[in-house]
Amino acid sequence: MAVRSEGGKPSASLYADEANETLLASSNVRGTKTDCVAVDFNHPPTPGAYHPKVRSKAGDSPVELDNDLGILGDEPIAVAMTESDVVISTDVFLEVGVDYVLSVKGAGDAALFLMLSDAADSSTWYQGRKDAAASADAKGASGREKITVIGTGDWHGLILINNSGSYTVKKTESTVS
Repeated sequence: MAVRSEGGKPSASLYADEANETLLASSNVRGTKTDCVAVDFNHPPTPGAYHPKVRSKAGDSPVELDNDLGILGDEPIAVAMTESDVVISTDVFLEVGVDYVLSVKGAGDAALFLMLSDAADSSTWYQGRKDAAASADAKGASGREKITVIGTGDWHGLILINNSGSYTVKKTESTVS
């Protein structure tokens, strides 16, 4: 789930209950236009509903929940996003000990976040943007953002934040030793 604020200073929180008493994850990253929280649907029990809460300096701001891109395998995924789209998430399996490059390139301004989760540690099942194991958000419009990571032998979440545009997301084994 993500929120984008043209005025900056967004924050996102995700609760397990409608009364907003059981906080699962929150994020309030200064200096960003978009903030997000992620849920690992591979390990925790899934509650009947999640309850997001967002704040933004700019007042009305687009908020989006996404969980439908699927799986990033060996073939790149074309992702068409309109200006109103904020976030796309996908699962990616990273073989243990293998070096990978996860990247996104397109006409817009994208950011990538890799969320690592541990099946045995429930504190990792819900994470904010600040909890990402790796991120790439520096190239600006039309730049290629990339994350280099060594696989852990598990499924992880790859979050694509849309600052505006259409993209191609891919996973390749790294040729750097």
